[in-house]
Amino acid sequence: MDKNFVIEIEVNEAERKNYIEKLRNLFLGKGFIVEREWEDNIELFRPISRGKQGEIFMYPWIDKVYVEGKEGSIIVNCSIKNFVWFRYLILFVAPIVDILFLLFLFYFTHNYEILIPFALFMIFSNIVVYFVFNTQFNKMMSSLAEEIQNLN
Repeated sequence: MDKNFVIEIEVNEAERKNYIEKLRNLFLGKGFIVEREWEDNIELFRPISRGKQGEIFMYPWIDKVYVEGKEGSIIVNCSIKNFVWFRYLILFVAPIVDILFLLFLFYFTHNYEILIPFALFMIFSNIVVYFVFNTQFNKMMSSLAEEIQNLN
């Protein structure tokens, strides 16, 4: 899986600086901080400190944002390394923990019929968590793309 996704916006040369400034303000409003800024490029990152308690962070799976102005377009490149790591955790680590737990129950339980519902529940819960997580991520990406397209 890619560790980033790209949104490309077609803009006029005259509007490019103004649109980049709007993108900068959009991401600053979402909790990002400008790391570097030069010519038509901006690099933003999300700090580790989450700020005030109870504050809601939009787009939590995005680590860094690179805004790059090109001829006739602006490219917004979003790094999603946290999403990739969490996805691998759900796909590979959670089933291993489930199997270890089932082996522990098998060793200490003499009533083996009770293990079947546990195993089915664990398998079903991993599948549901994966699909819910993936659906939320896809909605986040489309929401961000729509928000960026509607900045005009």
